[in-house]
Amino acid sequence: LGLSWDIDMKTVVRGIERVEHIPGRMERIDCGQPFGVFVDNASTPESLTEVLRTLREVTEGMIYTVLSAPEDNDRSKRPLMGRAAELNSDLVILTIGRQADAAAGVKDLLQGIENNAKCLMRTFRRSDAITWALSNAAPEDTVLVVGSDLPPGADPEEVVSDRQFVRHWLYENQPCLESFWY
Repeated sequence: LGLSWDIDMKTVVRGIERVEHIPGRMERIDCGQPFGVFVDNASTPESLTEVLRTLREVTEGMIYTVLSAPEDNDRSKRPLMGRAAELNSDLVILTIGRQADAAAGVKDLLQGIENNAKCLMRTFRRSDAITWALSNAAPEDTVLVVGSDLPPGADPEEVVSDRQFVRHWLYENQPCLESFWY
């Protein structure tokens, strides 16, 4: 794109090199915790499957997937999202998310899950589901938080994003390493 706009190659390369991550796309949240945490906006069964397969390649422990129904109007893909999460995660934590039809979203996701032992759902609010996953992750596990970071039309100043919530929780709840102070 840069070259088509007549931007010289060196400038294009420097710009690409400065990109550390694309927000919401396999975005790693690292606050010194002994387990992996990623936020991804996967909104199709195919994209969720690819994200989870990639994480499986680098995860020695369990994969916890926090999942709410996609916030679009295509309800037909929700059971497929539930199935993709079940097949590629060790534990799926369903959350009501932020969409208007939250209860229907959970019901739709559950239709795709065949092994209920791999699914945890207690009418979790999104923040509670994320907290549960982070609290239960052990070293070498991975927590994947799936979904849109902010509800459509939300004012970012008024709503805490998933990445902000995760960072805050990790900084507030991770024990300090004793060896750090010696």
